[in-house]
Amino acid sequence: YGSGILTNVDNTIQGFTNGTSYTLGLDQIGIINQAAGVIDANVSGLALYVDPDAADGLVNQGVMRASNGGTLFLSGNGGGTFTNSGTIEALTGGVLSFNGTVTSSGLVDVQDNSLSVTGSYTQTAGTFRLAGGTVTSSTALNFMAGLVDARGSITASLTNSANLQPALGGSGLFVTGNVSLLSASKLTFQLGGLTQGSQYGFLNVNGTVALGGQLVVSFVNAFQAANNNIFTVLSSTTVLSGAFTNVASGGRVNASDGSGSFLVTYSGDNVILSDFQPSGFAPVRKGSSTASGAVANRKTPGATQAMTSDEPRSIGTLGRINASRVRTQRTGIRLQNSDQLRDMLEGADTTTAKGQVIVHPRSQTKSAGAGLENNSPNGLTNGKADRRSQPPGDTISRRGGAIPRRSAN
Repeated sequence: YGSGILTNVDNTIQGFTNGTSYTLGLDQIGIINQAAGVIDANVSGLALYVDPDAADGLVNQGVMRASNGGTLFLSGNGGGTFTNSGTIEALTGGVLSFNGTVTSSGLVDVQDNSLSVTGSYTQTAGTFRLAGGTVTSSTALNFMAGLVDARGSITASLTNSANLQPALGGSGLFVTGNVSLLSASKLTFQLGGLTQGSQYGFLNVNGTVALGGQLVVSFVNAFQAANNNIFTVLSSTTVLSGAFTNVASGGRVNASDGSGSFLVTYSGDNVILSDFQPSGFAPVRKGSSTASGAVANRKTPGATQAMTSDEPRSIGTLGRINASRVRTQRTGIRLQNSDQLRDMLEGADTTTAKGQVIVHPRSQTKSAGAGLENNSPNGLTNGKADRRSQPPGDTISRRGGAIPRRSAN
């Protein structure tokens, strides 16, 4: 303490093991911890108080740490502010305490330890990380940008314009307080399995949730969802308000890797993802008479995506199937070319996880008033198909000719 500014260039300032908690600054000096500098509250059961003056405050570009059961106490007793572009972290039972005004564009890493905020905390960039630990704050935590990667317990209200990502592991992220997702925010859920919290992201709020910004869904750990998987990713003790800007309740949101989309439902106090459909599969909607399915290639003919619906569907000449208005399990198939359809017609039945595709070809017929130009059983005229003589869908174009459909069994 004294006057002026203390600059720590590349040294380590740490606790003194004589059973006394000490203060760095004593409201009298400014403090700069440069990129190679370390301030470490490393004495178990004792606190290292960092208390800069109001004029200069503290600027951290290096590492400030609570370790070995010690407490790093950022004090605003003298009105000094704390600006972090480096790292503030808790290790091996360390405790972080923010009593002053803390603004971070770097990393604040609580890990599985604890952070107590009795001043204020604002994140303008960078990352806030919680890996199973606890955070308590008497004021709202303001995440204005960057990433919040968190699981464990937060007892505080959250105002979010950052990317809020409930991290995988444990039971998810539990917030006791109100959560406001502002228009610039992202709420990201990682899906790496079917177990809530440990394998897919889960946010549980004991308070109100005002939805806003974008809902983001990503796959991790080589996981891929199935059509019948259901993920409850957000729960609240009160009815949700607002809406995501990129998907309304009842709409669909694409996975970030483009592999497919989910039906999103957020009525009541939950946000639920369901009915995953791979890319290229368009679910049937009222007022639509067509639907396309998963691609079937020549090596694996009839690759399919099953779905259940009580709405009629037609899939036209390039893979048309008709269904009645009954709730049955059906499979939409999209074929890239006629070779693939021939493979299906001449190959074994194609099975899916939820049923079986059975193709019943129709016999070839002639249009009224028009016939084939010769008597070729293939309907060819000089090696070419006479399309005028055949109803649409009754032949399959193949290599410049036409393949007649076989008679139905």
